[in-house]
Amino acid sequence: MMRDNEELAMRTWVEKNLEATTASLSKDMAARWQRLMMRDEKLFYQLALYGFVKFRCRESQDESFPEREFCHFLGEFQLKLRLVLRGKGRANPLPLFQRVGHEALRA
Repeated sequence: MMRDNEELAMRTWVEKNLEATTASLSKDMAARWQRLMMRDEKLFYQLALYGFVKFRCRESQDESFPEREFCHFLGEFQLKLRLVLRGKGRANPLPLFQRVGHEALRA
């Protein structure tokens, strides 16, 4: 039941924050994502991908996603959370639920 409540709360947060960036994401929320990853890695990935797909479908109506793109996004998503936790998310605001590429992440 607790997992269901947490999943619902996080899913609701994702739906309301599809436009979130590393600049707008609070350290508390980034820490919450990190704790979720440590506690329930599968749910963490499901929710991150849910936001990615939901944003992508809303913006482009394209429902085809190569598996490789999912893998790249998940790596970027984890890095973006670490940037926020280190206090570096505001210096180079990056969209949370979109791929940005290696060059943007290095800046």
